[in-house]
Amino acid sequence: FETKDNARRQTVLGRVVRHWSNKALWTCWNTWVENVREIVTAKSIIEKVVFRWTHQTISHAFVTWKTICEEESRRKYVFDKVLRIWSGKSLYQCFNTWYDNMTESKSHKNKMQKVLVRWT
Repeated sequence: FETKDNARRQTVLGRVVRHWSNKALWTCWNTWVENVREIVTAKSIIEKVVFRWTHQTISHAFVTWKTICEEESRRKYVFDKVLRIWSGKSLYQCFNTWYDNMTESKSHKNKMQKVLVRWT
């Protein structure tokens, strides 16, 4: 009878010890899994932060370049507009000079014809 009790006690104690060791192992395993998840999350966050920092510098450079290009484009537009106005004025002045000379030349021609008509 006592041997049966000892054997049963040994079996129960074995199960309790295995249960406790499995529980300890399970706790250890869960802690390891949580640590791995935290490390993966931290790595992901760090990668995102580094990506933003590096691309933020590139982004600032691109914005500066874009602003400079826009200013240069505006300057070119204003310069072309000024040239058109100036060239228009030059053409207008040239045309007026030609028109005045042509009118004066016709006037001289008419006067010369009148003089020639009177002399003849």
